[in-house]
Amino acid sequence: GSCVSNSQTFTVTNPAPTITSMNPTSSVYSSPITLIINSTAGNFINGATVQWNGVNTTTAPLVTSTVITATITSAEVATAGAGTRTVTVTNPGTCTPSCVSSSQNFTVNTAATSTTASNVSATYSASNQSITLNATVTSGTGTVNEGTVTFTVKNGATVIGSSATSGTVSGGAASATYTLPGGTAAGNYNVEAVYNPGPNFQGSSDVDAATELTVNPASTNTTASNVSATYSASNQNITLNATVTSGAGAVNQGTVTFTVKNGATVIGSPVTSGTVSGGSASATYTLPGGTAAGNYNVEAVYNPGPNFQASSDVDGATELTVNRAGTSITITSDNPDPSTTSQSVTVQFTLTVTPPSTGTPTGTVSIGDGVDGCSAVLPATSCSLTLTTNGNRTLTATYPGDSNF
Repeated sequence: GSCVSNSQTFTVTNPAPTITSMNPTSSVYSSPITLIINSTAGNFINGATVQWNGVNTTTAPLVTSTVITATITSAEVATAGAGTRTVTVTNPGTCTPSCVSSSQNFTVNTAATSTTASNVSATYSASNQSITLNATVTSGTGTVNEGTVTFTVKNGATVIGSSATSGTVSGGAASATYTLPGGTAAGNYNVEAVYNPGPNFQGSSDVDAATELTVNPASTNTTASNVSATYSASNQNITLNATVTSGAGAVNQGTVTFTVKNGATVIGSPVTSGTVSGGSASATYTLPGGTAAGNYNVEAVYNPGPNFQASSDVDGATELTVNRAGTSITITSDNPDPSTTSQSVTVQFTLTVTPPSTGTPTGTVSIGDGVDGCSAVLPATSCSLTLTTNGNRTLTATYPGDSNF
């Protein structure tokens, strides 16, 4: 016989893990977590692991049976996204009744953001123009790659044009094409940017009026027109003209100042037009009486309105030409008539300035028949002619003119 009984099997199982509490119970999207899980029952055993939303995480070696620690990386938090997540603990081996604890809920909150719009500039135009508006969206928890940004341009409380919304924020950057209405005056306008968040981030905005859309005045080109006048001893009014053009559209603001010069010397007084209309400007200039015949420079300077830049035509290529005044001469009498050979004949004449010019011509008037003649120095009105042959004679008076006539 034997003194030893037959054997019986006795099964030793590991305890089922229980979670009493954990710290923290919430965090923000994409932020790493060091999770401390407590069990008042003290039923965590060596080799126990922590699951985040059903997936094993990095679990620290067990120190006591009542506390287990796990690290949830920012990538693991981001993968699951904001919302409610589950935490479980699994003991190794065979457990009664289960090696997996009941789950505990962990809340991942949306992350705060900060939105900053960028300054931008444009140039005045009478036509609509497309402008790219930009903003950055940042978060302390990581790069923002979701949501959109809506841009609004304002003048005080007045919205300019229509708001524009970007595509999906990528790498924290957002841009949208905004239509600036044609004719929007030059000046500074506020750019507001509002982040419309995706599921993992909170909304934010930049509406403090520090960001600006600057509409700059448009460049212009001014061209004066040539003009002519006729010499006169009296003042005379002359219309000076210029065109002001811009690639931004028709110029309908500002004035043009005209100055007439002889070299560096100003002739008369500068004159300023009324408001430029359709790109055209004109002003009435007083040409001083007695201004000598010749060519004078016409300078035109555009004094801009708020939407345009100044420009000028001062290169000396544009001219005011003062032409010599016309004259007419008439023989009024010859005495005696008839006369004898070698007798002195007094010939009277009249030299007239063609209206509207005025003034006193200078120089010499010649009278003759092709054979005999005489001359008179102005302002004389006659000369004495001695005829050397008999017969009928045809007398002709000639005035060659001077610098102004």
